[in-house]
Amino acid sequence: MRIRHLGAAMLAAAALPMLGGCSPGGSKTAAATTSASAAKSATPTSSYVPMSGPIEAASALPKECSQILRTEQLQAVFGAGFPIGVNYGSYAPLSSIGRTGRVACIFGVGLDSFGKQSAGALEVSISTYSSAANAVGRAADTVQSDSQAGATEASVSVGGHPATVVVEQTAVGATTPAATASSASASAAASPTASAAASTGETELVMADGDRTFVLQIPFTTFAANQAVTALTQLALAVYQNTLPPAGSSAPAGASASPSPSSKASSSSKA
Repeated sequence: MRIRHLGAAMLAAAALPMLGGCSPGGSKTAAATTSASAAKSATPTSSYVPMSGPIEAASALPKECSQILRTEQLQAVFGAGFPIGVNYGSYAPLSSIGRTGRVACIFGVGLDSFGKQSAGALEVSISTYSSAANAVGRAADTVQSDSQAGATEASVSVGGHPATVVVEQTAVGATTPAATASSASASAAASPTASAAASTGETELVMADGDRTFVLQIPFTTFAANQAVTALTQLALAVYQNTLPPAGSSAPAGASASPSPSSKASSSSKA
């Protein structure tokens, strides 16, 4: 799982119930063999224009994980036994790309069989930008960057809002995603089981709306890519609805809050 923003100590996802009654043990094999077609059955996007969405000040971004997703919304996707632990992070503005604020939360943090903290099963990142055009551009840049590195992408609809699902597969020990994507595909053709055993990766949903971008990530160790598409579109809709600014409260373009002393710096290429 590529948890870039909230700490390198997160090394492995907790074993969780799978959608449709599938077991966690089968997720890696499915991820290695279905990533290229994971989102083909997703709902087509509508004619909604992301740049027409609301404008929100960075100061209005969620201050805690429960404002992003509630426990019952997570359990509806991951099951009643989903760990309730979270890690929240707030990040300083990044003027070089027009980002005025960013928050991120890792959900499903629990303890493994040895009593050590496990990595989460879902990461959600929300950013605000100086304009809707900047936000839409950053979301597009994120998808393009991942695709150029060998990821598979497909368009989906989140409550009528256009979004993109990106499936990134990386073989353990490889130096670049592009190189590992091709080698993993070749290995899968020869031995799907062997390839799955040596693969890691994640399924990601990227969406822009107004001056905000949303990035949700689920690792293969939690859900195989074809299962993650359904989960991500459901979760993204919940995140969007939970964080939608009240009617009439849109902030002027470019409005932002000064970073607090505890704000973290972040130069990630992710939206």
